[in-house]
Amino acid sequence: MSIQPGQKAGSYVQPGFERFDQKNNLIYLGDWNPDFGGLTFEEQKSNRTKLMERGVPGYGPLDWALYMATTTNIAATSFEINTSDVGGTSWSAIPRSESGLEVRHGAFPEWDGSAVQNTAIVKNIAKLLGAGDVGICELDRQFVYSRYYDRSKKTSFPICFSDEPGYEQFTAPTSLPDGVKVIPASMKYAIVMIFPMERAGVMTAPVLTHSATTFLSYSQISYTTMAMAEFLRGLGRHAIPSSNDLALNVPLAIDAGLGEPTRNDKIAHPVYGTCCRIAKVITDLPLEADSPITFGVVEKCKSCGVCAERCPSGAISKDADMSVHPRGLYSHQKVRQWPMEHDKCRRQWVKVGTNCGVCIASCPLNQPFKCTPGEYWGN
Repeated sequence: MSIQPGQKAGSYVQPGFERFDQKNNLIYLGDWNPDFGGLTFEEQKSNRTKLMERGVPGYGPLDWALYMATTTNIAATSFEINTSDVGGTSWSAIPRSESGLEVRHGAFPEWDGSAVQNTAIVKNIAKLLGAGDVGICELDRQFVYSRYYDRSKKTSFPICFSDEPGYEQFTAPTSLPDGVKVIPASMKYAIVMIFPMERAGVMTAPVLTHSATTFLSYSQISYTTMAMAEFLRGLGRHAIPSSNDLALNVPLAIDAGLGEPTRNDKIAHPVYGTCCRIAKVITDLPLEADSPITFGVVEKCKSCGVCAERCPSGAISKDADMSVHPRGLYSHQKVRQWPMEHDKCRRQWVKVGTNCGVCIASCPLNQPFKCTPGEYWGN
């Protein structure tokens, strides 16, 4: 497989592109928009419970026990997959006990390694901490959410930078009392990490074993991003650990040289295909950015379309080429892509009580085998 330098994510953006408001993410539509009644987290959980009570294959006691097991680290660390500066996604150093393990922030001078040296160190540490792959990109602000969504208040609040008027005094990542979050302008780099999903579990989509596989990756994300942030803080630097919150993952991963965009609105990695999850840590540590890559994914997606054919909700475009015209509600505007109908995708999630995943399971870029729930348990 030949990997060549590729296009930055910004090259897919058209004039008039605006930063995305997180409230328009498919998982939040039912929270605040009356047009999407019945698409809440609560309805999704309710449907999952009904499928479990009916004994539907893939929703049995073993499936549920595995799902609970794979969410353990997320629950224990209060790591919010979709919310910034809460629990494990804290923008501040993790408190340590004086009588136990202790990190003495400020005990050493600020680390002043070169960008090349820092990049090699960070990549080694990321893999040591559990990332399958890691790349570096400059933080393209157009992919940072314009506003983040607060579920408790059912509204959005701005994400600003310290070089914007009125926020120049903030030199550390800050959440203000009025809900505004401020990122220092000095935090110019994103350490983007890929976390593979266990393929046998992915292939059971859309049932609980698929969701368990997803959350196993998120549990790894919760540990690795928190630990990477603490490593950077230990060097005297600022760090913001992030899963799906704060910024769009796919364009940052493209810019970090970790893959290409796909028809099903994800990224394909050269090793893991679409069978992976993305996380990042934003920092002010000087780093050397990687270059985007291309290895034939876009051309493959143009001629394939299997994910679109098998999508239970019909949310994925069957058009041969990318388009700048959005489909349905809440697709990203002014982006050359295969536009998803995210509202249809969300309806499927709620219907099956999981995060579906049929598009990933059917992708020919992944390992080409099938697995039923029964086979997954060795029956």
